[in-house]
Amino acid sequence: MVSPSDLTASLHASAPATGGAKTDDLPRIVPRRHIGRLLSAAVALLLFAMLVNSVVRNRAFQWEVVGRHFTSAAVLDGLLLTLWLTGVVMVLGFLLGIPLAVMRLSANPVLSSLSWGYVWIFRSTPLLVQLLFWFNIGALYPTLGLGIPFGPQFVTVKTVNLLGPALTGSGR
Repeated sequence: MVSPSDLTASLHASAPATGGAKTDDLPRIVPRRHIGRLLSAAVALLLFAMLVNSVVRNRAFQWEVVGRHFTSAAVLDGLLLTLWLTGVVMVLGFLLGIPLAVMRLSANPVLSSLSWGYVWIFRSTPLLVQLLFWFNIGALYPTLGLGIPFGPQFVTVKTVNLLGPALTGSGR
């Protein structure tokens, strides 16, 4: 039978006298080469270059006509209006988002629930449904008013006059 001291002695006898293996003697670990990934990336890049070449050189696109239309006054005015509306909506979203975030973090369960419900409704409703709703709000509510709840209204405005210019961008 082999005793533990025999095993220890055989281990010490097989170890090199220099105090252990040198780092040069150990095999070097290198990362695995992913030839398939490289080949598929090269093929995808080649196909994309072919697509770009096809679009640029195709005379049916009539790029000079496209350039004239994109630089027309109406398109540039529309671009400017789009950028302006984007900036306004970003600022309004930021200004509305701060109170909603504070309400959501509030210890008051009513405020927190109201904020959660508001965000849930707008995030769970598809954008197309929201666009249809806001575009047709004039049919649902012909006038909007501000006043005492269940009482007289102090200010009323026709929804068509209020939302029409905002939705069409002509109220600038």
